[in-house]
Amino acid sequence: MCPAVSDDNLASLLRERLSPDVLGVLGAITRAAGERRERVYLVGGTVRDLLLGHETLDLDLAVEGNAEALAQTVADEIGSSVVAHSRFGTATLQAGTLSVDLAMARTERYPRPGALPEVQPGAIEEDLSRRDFTINAIAIDVSEPTFGAVIDPLAGRADLEARLIRVLHDGSFRDDPTRILRALRYQARFDFALEEHTERLLKRHAEDLRGISGDRVRHELERTWEEREPERVLKAAQEAGVLAAIHPGLAWDSTASRRFARARRHGAASPAVYLALFAYKLDEAAVDGLVKRLALSRAAARAIRDAHGLRGVVASIAAPETRPSEVVQALDGYSPDAVAACRAATESPIIDERLGRYLKEWRDVRPQLDGKSLAGLGVDEGPDVGALLERLRNARLDGQAVTRDDEVALVRRWLRSSGNAG
Repeated sequence: MCPAVSDDNLASLLRERLSPDVLGVLGAITRAAGERRERVYLVGGTVRDLLLGHETLDLDLAVEGNAEALAQTVADEIGSSVVAHSRFGTATLQAGTLSVDLAMARTERYPRPGALPEVQPGAIEEDLSRRDFTINAIAIDVSEPTFGAVIDPLAGRADLEARLIRVLHDGSFRDDPTRILRALRYQARFDFALEEHTERLLKRHAEDLRGISGDRVRHELERTWEEREPERVLKAAQEAGVLAAIHPGLAWDSTASRRFARARRHGAASPAVYLALFAYKLDEAAVDGLVKRLALSRAAARAIRDAHGLRGVVASIAAPETRPSEVVQALDGYSPDAVAACRAATESPIIDERLGRYLKEWRDVRPQLDGKSLAGLGVDEGPDVGALLERLRNARLDGQAVTRDDEVALVRRWLRSSGNAG
């Protein structure tokens, strides 16, 4: 039985907004689904972004049937690849640069709050009713003969027009507390408001994030770093009591927001830099606790630990007489992401300038001479080679050597002064 649909048909919108290549892949999917007597629907963020007029890069499809088998059938036909996730009845079809996620339309049951759901096949309306927010619970039928028909049983389009984030039921945040961070991301991304009852539920269940695994919380934070202005999400998270639930030492204020904005102005808005700034005010014990809480990778842990260690180091490079070589000696060995975070955090113009030059220029300076060249000048093999190369690098950094000939002259002078001239 076909689900109830709105009076609208968005066939013309789909043909206008989706590229010919996307429509071609979509057509191959719907034809194969028709032969299998299955129905296919655009769902989730794809529909939301289409209705908001935002760019849609990937396709999210719900299949009333076997999504994995359908994806494989289409892949065989068009010569693309498939990655299947049988536990959840999903598959990703990669057609050139286009990624298409196909998921079995399903119902979900959460065995306990915060646990991953148990899934069973379901109809499209059941699939929509399990989603996080009404604005993500809209579907567009792309099967024939009802191509473009809108399925909107939870009035998601009305909330899009009203610019509201609304959960589908009172237990939504209890079932999956990561939806709390998702709600705050959508609020910031689209400049929407939390519907009043949804906001009360969000604050009531913020503490439930304590029971969520580090991997899942970290994933939501990684999605936050991808936002245009992550600080807006974190400000709202602070006000809702969410940050303290992630880790008791976390807090957000206007200073932290300015640092995030400064990192973007520097062209250093990477996830690792944001993470280091996120943890910038924490003490060493709290940093260690956050690393464990979020199950951070070695590289991510290094970024926030190095940023913590650098806070005391950067003050040493502020003196006017500090040479570029001394800046390099102070900073080499630390993560470049940590240096970028310290640059975004400093209020000192001279430290900002020196950290910027280190990242963009000084750390890559190397002498033109190498070990073989030094041997040709009479330098014996051994530790003297490394020491002289380091002195040459410092000379180049401090403007004492510009050309290769300058370096040769310096080496000969050093050898004469040490009594090793050949």
